[in-house]
Amino acid sequence: MVLCNSDRRAGMPFGKIIGPALMSDKPDVSIVVPLYNKRQYVKRALDSIMNQRCSASFEVVVVDDGSTDGGPAIVGELAQDNDRLRMINQPNCGPGTARNRGAEESTGPLVAFLDADDEWAPDFLALAISALQAQPTAAAAALAYRVVYPNGRVHEPAFRCGLPVGATALLDNYFQAVLDGAYPICSSNVVVRRAPFEHLRGFPPTVRGEDTAFWSSMVLSYPVAFVNTVSATVHLDADTAARKAYRWLPASSEDAKYALSPLDEALSSGLLPGPVAVAVRRYRAKRLAECIRQNLMCGHPRSGRRLFAEFGHGIVGSALHEPRALLYLIGTFLPPVLPKAYWASRSSLWAVLKR
Repeated sequence: MVLCNSDRRAGMPFGKIIGPALMSDKPDVSIVVPLYNKRQYVKRALDSIMNQRCSASFEVVVVDDGSTDGGPAIVGELAQDNDRLRMINQPNCGPGTARNRGAEESTGPLVAFLDADDEWAPDFLALAISALQAQPTAAAAALAYRVVYPNGRVHEPAFRCGLPVGATALLDNYFQAVLDGAYPICSSNVVVRRAPFEHLRGFPPTVRGEDTAFWSSMVLSYPVAFVNTVSATVHLDADTAARKAYRWLPASSEDAKYALSPLDEALSSGLLPGPVAVAVRRYRAKRLAECIRQNLMCGHPRSGRRLFAEFGHGIVGSALHEPRALLYLIGTFLPPVLPKAYWASRSSLWAVLKR
């Protein structure tokens, strides 16, 4: 999926991943773990890292993002017995900023991310590095993952990437895959080459949706490999106060800008292949609808209307690409208490079903 004029996109390979050309004092992989009030889960995440069956050297940088629950003390104890593990403390700024800080403070040519409540299978790093070696033009390698709900139910998402189980290939149409199934990339299933990560300036400074916005920018700028082998686990049982707060935080114009502007730039460039352009337009409409819905959930209908006026590009086009955008726009004219009460009850029902 070649979408820009970058030499990397034109097929030029990146450098070697592991080998004598690398400086001996630098690890092959830097693993960044953002931590905020996940005391009961962080040891599980770190154990899954230390149990990797991989010949590559690695360092682990935990970025404590202002935790108040004692999680940093657990990391500190583990770090005393493991010189590959260290921790950085900062005031609470959000997961994207924490990941950026960890990447800045690390040195490996590859950067991997693992949320503090998730975990990797022992073969995760080996499979990711092998994929990057097999696909030298890829800026990142993402592996299939499974999801564990609070009630213990395990779900393996459908990754509509056109790959049989066990296969590895460059993502042909990331946005169509998202529309048809699950996100092929999340913040706990990917290893990124440092150069493109720094070129894209890391995760945007938003408190919600920063990860999907960054992965969209990455696939629009560089090839990304996908390994259809389940090797990461995303846990949804760590429903912390912060996650609840983000759920009821209105979507701002800045949130929408970071989510939509890279898509608009790609569409206006004229470089998108036809099927990809169609998928990007539909995906863009979906993200805009989600921003409007977020404001309805929070009881801010006027903010939702402002977002549509600023980013909607016309009612007809939005309705064609994502009918829910028009439905949510209509909802912004209802008394604020009605849509807010609807989504509050829906969220409570979901929590009961997944408990």
